[in-house]
Amino acid sequence: MAFTIGVISDTHLRQVTKEFERLYEKYLADKDLIIHAGDIVCEDVIEFLSQKPLKAVCGNMDPFELRKKLLPKEIIDVEGFKLGVIHGWGPSAGLEERILNEMPET
Repeated sequence: MAFTIGVISDTHLRQVTKEFERLYEKYLADKDLIIHAGDIVCEDVIEFLSQKPLKAVCGNMDPFELRKKLLPKEIIDVEGFKLGVIHGWGPSAGLEERILNEMPET
C-alpha cells in the first residue's frame, strides 16, 4: 500500500472547530503523515493534528509562543525522498525560486 501524505496550511483557527474536525475526517484521517505548512495560529490545532505523525513549520501569522516551538522550515525524508516544508512569503511572482533558494538540498 502506498504511503500517503496530507498537506494543509493557513488554518488561521483560534480553536479546533466542528467543521475542522469534519474536514480532518474527510481528508486527513486516513493519511500516514500530515504536513502543516504554517499559519496554524492555535496550538490546539497542532495537538489535534498530532493524532497522526505530524510535521509542521511556523508561518508569518503564528504567535510568538507557537514560533518558539516550530521551525521556519523543515526538510524531511519520506521513503527516500527529501521534502521541503516552508511557509511561502511575498508576492507570488518569484516565490518558487525563493523557496528553492532556501532549500537547495530538496
